Amino acid sequence: MVDTSAALSRSQFTTPDREPADSVELYLAAPLTVGILHTEALRGGHRDLADAVEHAHDTGLAAALDYLAGAALLKVGHHTKLRASRTSVGAFEAGAIPLATVTHLLVAARDGRVLGDVARPHHHLLLARTGVDHVGHEWPVDLAAVWAAAPAIVSCYQVALQRSLASSIGVRWSQRGEFGSDFPELIEPDLTGYLTDYERVVCRPQGAGHDFWDLDVAASRG
Repeated sequence: MVDTSAALSRSQFTTPDREPADSVELYLAAPLTVGILHTEALRGGHRDLADAVEHAHDTGLAAALDYLAGAALLKVGHHTKLRASRTSVGAFEAGAIPLATVTHLLVAARDGRVLGDVARPHHHLLLARTGVDHVGHEWPVDLAAVWAAAPAIVSCYQVALQRSLASSIGVRWSQRGEFGSDFPELIEPDLTGYLTDYERVVCRPQGAGHDFWDLDVAASRG
């Protein structure tokens, strides 16, 4: 139960004992050159650089979750669905929503093989489809708003990650789309020459029977 008033405009995420049975899986991934930096740092014995990458990856997640808390509201009471869009008309309130997060540095293919050619840092966010309001009533999460917020969620993650690495180890970033990537890549150290050596691979879903939303793809389309 949320310990606040109905006027609160941000939901709170609760940590379930296990992954929510009825959930939507949100997927966030770092730029490819970030994974390359992590891999090369470990190969060269520079644990401090690898730690900086992992810290930045977690900092990005915190920023993404902060934005998500404002987007993932509960659809309270009767709602009228609009045929022309994903949205509905009705009351929205903040609530307590179960959310499980899983963080990986390496991706696993659909057949379970772990791809160890290069690190591909990413997060799996398993967001429950229902939450509880401030008086203990259960309502569905406004997933249409979560989907619409994908570009902003990704932007929060990317910007926080970029700033963390720039502050901790002094990296510099390209412009978005400059090297054919949907997001800025590292140009100091210049790792863009490795972009053609590796491809973006999405990790297999963490569970079965739920929707899988690659937020990076949703953001690039938006």
